[in-house]
Amino acid sequence: MSVKEDLLDNKLLNIKDNMLGFAYSLTNNEEEAMDLFQDTALKVLDSRDKYIDKSNFAGWVFTIMRNIFINNYRRSLRNKVVLEDDDNCYSLPYINNTTDNSCDIHTLNDINIVLKSFSKDYSVPLSMFIIGYKYVEIAECMNMPIGTVKSRIHIARCKLQKALEDYK
Repeated sequence: MSVKEDLLDNKLLNIKDNMLGFAYSLTNNEEEAMDLFQDTALKVLDSRDKYIDKSNFAGWVFTIMRNIFINNYRRSLRNKVVLEDDDNCYSLPYINNTTDNSCDIHTLNDINIVLKSFSKDYSVPLSMFIIGYKYVEIAECMNMPIGTVKSRIHIARCKLQKALEDYK
């Protein structure tokens, strides 16, 4: 270990209590705060070569922690599944864009039927996005500009929403 790595390790240990407090303020749960702290510590240690000397170490660490929290939160929203008492057993919530904030439930089967009616130019990027691929990854896989991918996903989502309104 180099001298720089030892200094960063010591700096990290010195702000441990502050990191745990910040993690708890984000999660409001002790176990989740400890998980967030550990994820952040690992990311900081893995990224120590990216730290620029004489910059605000605590600010850098807390930014990493906040970004990890936001990414985890977004991932958890994407992965939420609502269980229903139907034959399919798994249903996804479909939020209607009306002012009354009503919510309709469409089964995965309904969504898949509508998606199959789309051309592959729209169904493939949307399916990949739903699975969790990032725009850049979809663009590389489909060999197209990222702007085209974003546009097709947006159009496909609008078409899906419209089709599911009419599907009932």
